[in-house]
Amino acid sequence: MLDPQDNCTETLSMAKTQKISSSKIKRAAITGATAVKIGAKIAQQKGKRLLQRGGRSAEQMAAQQLADEQQIGKLLFSALGQLRGTALKVSQLLSMEADLLPEGIRQELAKSCYQVTPLNRAHVNKVFMQEFQQGPNDIFQQFSAKAFAAASLGQVHSGITPADEQVAIKIQYPGIGASIKSDMQMLRAVLHTLSLTTKLLPEKSVVTAVMDVIEQQLYKELDYQLEAENGRWFAQHLSSEKIVIPQVLEQYSSTKILTTSLLQGLHLQEWLLTNPSQQQRNFYGQIIFDSFMHSAFELHKLHADPHPGNYLFMDNNQLGLLDFGCVRTFSKEFCSNISSLMSTFVAHSKAWDTHSVLQAYQTQGILSAQLQLDEFNQELLPLLDPVINWVIEPFKEQQFDFSQRSSYPKMDLASAKVSAKYLNAIPKDQIYFDRSLFGMMQILKQLGAVVNTSNQWIKAND
Repeated sequence: MLDPQDNCTETLSMAKTQKISSSKIKRAAITGATAVKIGAKIAQQKGKRLLQRGGRSAEQMAAQQLADEQQIGKLLFSALGQLRGTALKVSQLLSMEADLLPEGIRQELAKSCYQVTPLNRAHVNKVFMQEFQQGPNDIFQQFSAKAFAAASLGQVHSGITPADEQVAIKIQYPGIGASIKSDMQMLRAVLHTLSLTTKLLPEKSVVTAVMDVIEQQLYKELDYQLEAENGRWFAQHLSSEKIVIPQVLEQYSSTKILTTSLLQGLHLQEWLLTNPSQQQRNFYGQIIFDSFMHSAFELHKLHADPHPGNYLFMDNNQLGLLDFGCVRTFSKEFCSNISSLMSTFVAHSKAWDTHSVLQAYQTQGILSAQLQLDEFNQELLPLLDPVINWVIEPFKEQQFDFSQRSSYPKMDLASAKVSAKYLNAIPKDQIYFDRSLFGMMQILKQLGAVVNTSNQWIKAND
């Protein structure tokens, strides 16, 4: 399961602009040096722990573990920051993978959303000339040369069309796609090494499954025409009086440039600074929760990039939903299985009907069909119990106060290895669903919202 850390709205730094380097040799040198540094840091930490053995409280040991993880996270983040390009997007996604990385590392990687370097005007003009054979000032009545926000793999400028429409213009970073394959190969190598040599990561198969999903997502997010199609679909099926989705302006959009209507509002952290009332927090929290459940179980399609920068708190009690680069479509069968699985968890959260739990996991394809009930009860269920209870925590009562949401339960390496032994597969749909669900819950936690979580899809059927 996946538990995103607090994410921040992506903003543009004022660092010197420069084109993304696609030199494989240079990028390989960065990751190779990082692997050596991480190895040396881990050896140093082990030596320090041996010298400090004994006489330390559990709290002191936990604090030291977090500090050690943060040191590793700083080294990994430094490498990703030097690689730039897709590597920073990968850093953001990895910061949300609780099953893959420990908390200290994720905290450091989450800082990547503050490190996006803006394109200079020459590169902006180059992209426009490639896509439209005209510069932005020839196309728009007004075009702001300074970007006001960063998107996943590009940056966003404001403008006004010849028809006096205020628009947001997302421009893809030049050369960003050239580095995806090599970056992912190198990052896999670093993470696989950590998996084999430390207690920081689970087995290689789990790392590979998550990294495969991230790579697939990156390639999809490069296609702004696909994102435009996703935006139009959600505008047709999800938009309402409470939810506003920007309109795509096709005549000003292409594979690498996406122009939409400009929504006015505040991102989460900005909105929280206005000191909203509990009633306002609950109101928006309910919209976010209800739209997620409706999308997943009725529309079978999720906006699967769960960070606060994709929500806009608007006037008139409306919520803007932005950035449809990462969308996942599920089969009816998958959604039905998820509903059954989580409903089984809720129904048996206090007194497990272990046969039903095992059967639900096997139906989903997560556990092998050959796993016997006795072995499941004795070996696997005790390890899964804390995670299962954490997942269903908000669904046990009709209302849940997300400000009281507990932390994701930690699993030590030995337990993780035992769990991995019984794992039949990690369905890609499951990874997307988990990330979206827990990302949504993390936003509700930041909101401090009290939400009516009673619904027709996840409930005790006893």
